[in-house]
Amino acid sequence: LAVPLLERALKIFEASFGAQDIRVAVAANNLGLTYADQGDPKSARPYLQRALAIYQVARPDHPSVGQILDNLGTLEWAEGRPAAAASIYRQALSQLRRTLPEDHFYVLQARYNLGEALLSLNQVDEAAPLLKESLDGLAAKLGADNVALCAGWSYLAKIAEMRGELDRAEALFARVL
Repeated sequence: LAVPLLERALKIFEASFGAQDIRVAVAANNLGLTYADQGDPKSARPYLQRALAIYQVARPDHPSVGQILDNLGTLEWAEGRPAAAASIYRQALSQLRRTLPEDHFYVLQARYNLGEALLSLNQVDEAAPLLKESLDGLAAKLGADNVALCAGWSYLAKIAEMRGELDRAEALFARVL
């Protein structure tokens, strides 16, 4: 139901405001996210890329540029391409850091996403601080016991285990439980 309505909205915005209007970018982004949420990254990607292209011209310093990049990175991650995801997450994080404070939710989320991708590539030394800093910030915003943080705490526990820090790993695994 959402896709036809969003497609219609996109066409209306294009006809009313022109193909490069920021409202077209918002509609394209929303349509791309809807396709992604439905598990259809192939359909999502062109809409997200279009939204990004419009924002990069119309408002290159807007946080939405970073958010859309993060969304594109998540598509790569979901399709099993962690190296491509990490590259895009780096761009997203760089953009978001230029436009938002370090403790903003979007910056924390992009930092987490990059850390997760790097960990999957066995780049543990770079991943660990990204994950730790993002989880600390997200815990402050969402609450330390928020279930959304469990995967991240288990990543940190696994890193501690890999480094032979067994007491720390045990404490982190206990936190997840």
